[in-house]
Amino acid sequence: MRWLLCVGLCGALGVGCGDDDGGVDGGTDASMPDAAMSDVGGDDTGGDDAGGDDAGQDVGATTDTWESFAMEWFATYCTECHSGGRRNYTTIDEVIRDADRIRCGVTPEPLADCGAGTPRPNQFPIGDGPFPDAETRQRIVDWIDDGLMP
Repeated sequence: MRWLLCVGLCGALGVGCGDDDGGVDGGTDASMPDAAMSDVGGDDTGGDDAGGDDAGQDVGATTDTWESFAMEWFATYCTECHSGGRRNYTTIDEVIRDADRIRCGVTPEPLADCGAGTPRPNQFPIGDGPFPDAETRQRIVDWIDDGLMP
């Protein structure tokens, strides 16, 4: 599923506000200020799981969903510019379509499957901010990698 998401997303997000020509804009870099986002998905510090044993679960899997985390993430960082037209990130369907491109441009570190022609790490969001910190960026990448749970 990851490669399917990567194919659609990497081609769709390379534009800034009002620029839907399909090109890749300058955008942000790692030196831009980070804005902390509230922990919408809850406390991920560990502790007891009410169910006990974690055997058989993917240790790297996220429990974040569109409803519990991603919808607010996109509302905070993306929908000021992408809430209509060719890119409307107020709905999960549009995010799914562009997931690979979002993933490549949001990631805090380079990803092996994001090469030439894809956005740079930390490129998105483009504009005046706010900007997610590295942990929040990785969290949205993990949500995409884990299948974009609704």
